[in-house]
Amino acid sequence: MGLSIRLLAMIVCCRIMVIAAVTDPSDLAVLTAIRSSWQNLPPNWRGSDPCGSNWDGINCTNSRVTTLNLAGTGVRTNEIGDIPSLTMLQYLDLSNNRGIKANLPQSIQQLHNLTTLMLVGCSFRGQIPDSIGSLKKLGFLGLNNNSFTGPIPPTIGNLTNLTWLDLSDNQLSGLIPITNGTTLGLERLVNARHFHLANNKLSGPISSQLFNSEMKLIHVILNNNQLNGTIPASIGTVGTLEVIRLDSNSLRGRVPQNITNAKNVNELYLSNNNLNGSVPNLVGMDSLFYVDMSNNSFDTSDIPSWFRLESLTTLLMDKTQLQGEIPSDMFHPQLERLVLSNNDLNGTLDIGNRYSSDLIVDLSNNSIANFTQESGYNMSLK
Repeated sequence: MGLSIRLLAMIVCCRIMVIAAVTDPSDLAVLTAIRSSWQNLPPNWRGSDPCGSNWDGINCTNSRVTTLNLAGTGVRTNEIGDIPSLTMLQYLDLSNNRGIKANLPQSIQQLHNLTTLMLVGCSFRGQIPDSIGSLKKLGFLGLNNNSFTGPIPPTIGNLTNLTWLDLSDNQLSGLIPITNGTTLGLERLVNARHFHLANNKLSGPISSQLFNSEMKLIHVILNNNQLNGTIPASIGTVGTLEVIRLDSNSLRGRVPQNITNAKNVNELYLSNNNLNGSVPNLVGMDSLFYVDMSNNSFDTSDIPSWFRLESLTTLLMDKTQLQGEIPSDMFHPQLERLVLSNNDLNGTLDIGNRYSSDLIVDLSNNSIANFTQESGYNMSLK
C-alpha cells in the first residue's frame, strides 16, 4: 500500500510540473505573434512553450510571462504587437534597439502589474499615451532617447510609486505639468529620486509648485529646453537634492538665495541663461564640487568668497562680469579646472603653491597685468 501511494504521489507531482511548464495560452499567442512579425529575435525562440523552453528574455511565474527583456538584441519592428495583453508582465525592457520604430499604444494601460518600463534608446515616436498614468505599480519609467513628441502626460502624476522618471532626449514640448483643478502634475511624485527631462522642447516657466519639502529628489535635470521665467525659490526646499541642471534655457532674474538651503547639492549647472542680479552667494553649500554659471548677465562684482570652497573641483564662470584681482587662496589642491575667461579681472595673478599639478586654468580675455610665481609653475595656464 505504501509503495502505491508513493507512486501515485510521484505521478501527481510530475503532472503538476508539466502543467507548470506549459505557457498560458493567451501569453503564448502574444509571443507567437511577435515571433512571426519581429525581426532579429533570439535564435532559441522555437517551439510552443516559451516558459518551459526558457526562451531568451522570457521569465515566467506559474505559466504566466512576468518578464520580457530584449534589451540590446537588435530586434526590429514597426509595432509592439499585443504586448499589452501580457497582463501579468512586471518587467518590460526593449532598450537599445534602434530598429523598434513604433508608437506606444493606449492599450499599455492593460499592463497593470508592471513595475519597470524601459524603452531607452529605441525609435519610439508619437505621443506618450495618457493611459500610462494607469500603471500604478510603476517604480521605474525610462522613455529617454527616443522620438516622442507632444506634451508630457499629466497623468504621470498618478504614478506615486515612481522613483525614476527619465523622458530626456526626445522632442517633447509644452509645459511641465502641475496639478491644477482636475489636471495632475509631477509635484505629486514625492517618492521620485530622479526627474530627467533634458534635451527636449519644453517651454514656459518652472512653476514654484513643482518642488516641495516632502520630495526625495536627488537629480533635477531640465537642461537644454526652452524654459523661461525665473528659478523658483521652492527648489531650495528639497533638502535631498544633489544635482541641479537648469543650463541652456532662457531663464531670467535672480538666482533665489534660498538655493543654499539645498546643502547636499554637489553639482550646479546654471550656464547659458539670462540670469541677472548679483552673482549668487553659495556660502554654506559645502558639498559643491562642480559649478557652471557661464554666459549669464550678472551684475559686475568682485570674486565672491565662496570661490574659495575647498570642495570645488570645477568652477566655470566664463562671461559673468567678474572684476578685480583673483585671490591666491582660490588655487587649492582639490581644484582641477578653473575657467574665468571673458571677464574684467585685473591686477596681479598669484597662484601660490598649493595647487594641483593637474589643474587647468583659463583666464583669457581679461585685463590681468602681472603674473608672479615662486619658481615656475606646473599646471595648464591660459
